[in-house]
Amino acid sequence: MDGDGSIQVNHWKKRSLQYRLVIKLKNTEVNGLMLKEISDVVGGHVRQIKGFVLWVENHKAQIQKIISIFEIYPPLTTRLQCQLIYLKRFLHCASGFPRFLIKDRKKGLPQSKGNSLFLTKTVSDKKKDNDLIRVESYLKERPFKYDNVLLLRHSMAKENLLRRSYFKEWLSGFIEAKGCFSIRKSGDSSFSISQKTDYYLLENIRNYFGAVNMVRILKEKTLPHFSTKKIDVELTKEPLQLQKEPFQPFHKVEDLFLLEVYRKESFKKIIEHCLLYPLLGEKRISFEIFVSNCKV
Repeated sequence: MDGDGSIQVNHWKKRSLQYRLVIKLKNTEVNGLMLKEISDVVGGHVRQIKGFVLWVENHKAQIQKIISIFEIYPPLTTRLQCQLIYLKRFLHCASGFPRFLIKDRKKGLPQSKGNSLFLTKTVSDKKKDNDLIRVESYLKERPFKYDNVLLLRHSMAKENLLRRSYFKEWLSGFIEAKGCFSIRKSGDSSFSISQKTDYYLLENIRNYFGAVNMVRILKEKTLPHFSTKKIDVELTKEPLQLQKEPFQPFHKVEDLFLLEVYRKESFKKIIEHCLLYPLLGEKRISFEIFVSNCKV
C-alpha cells in the first residue's frame, strides 16, 4: 500500500461518498497471483484494466475491517498517512441527525406535533441528508487533504524506523513496488530504490542494508512561500549528502530521491533479506536473475 497502493474518497454525482482501497501493478501473471493471495487473506477482488492488474475493495464495512490493520502496522509514507486520515474523517463521521418538522408543502408552514399530519424524517430521508452533508464537507476539505504532510514528515524523520517490529516485512513490500534489480551492459549488477518526497525512508533503508552510497536527489521543486535554504541543484551528478541537515528536504513538494547500491557487501545483506522475507510478485523474477549474476 505504501508503494503502489492508494486510499481513495470520491463522490457519486455529489449525492454520496464512495470509498476505495486500491493496489495497482503492471499486469503480469505473477503480480496477479500476488494480489489474489492478498484478496484471499483480507478480502477485495482482483481485476485487469488497460495493462494493469488491480486489487480493489470498495465495500464500506470491509474497508473498515481492513484499515484496522493500519492501527497495528501504520503506514510509513506521509502520502498514505494523509490519505488514511482523510478516509477516517468521513468514514467515521456522525450519522445521527435531530428530529425536525417538515413544512407543509401547500402552506409552507411547520406542522404542529398535535396535528395528524405531523411527520418526522424517515430513516431513508436522514440517510440522504447525512450523505449530502458528507459530500459538502468533502468538497470543502478535499483541497487540504495533504496539508499536514510537512508536519508528518518532520515527525517521521526523527524516528529510527528500523525499530518498528514490522519494518522488515514492510520493506519487502516496498521493494516489490519501488525497488529495481539491474544488470548493466558491462555485466555489473546494481540495486536501486526511489521515493518521492519522503527522504527519511531511503535513509532508513540505506542504514538497514549498510549501504555506503548516499541518497541522491534527482528532481526538486521548491514551495515559493517557504523561506528555508534551497539546494542549488537540479540534477546531482554526485550523491547529495543531507545527513548533517536531516530536516532540510521538508520545504520541497516534488523531490525525487534515489538510493543506488553497487557494493557486494551490501548485495549480501539485500539477498539475505529477500530470502528471509520473500518477494511475491514480478520483482521476484528480476531478483532471481540479480542473484545469479552478482555472484556474492
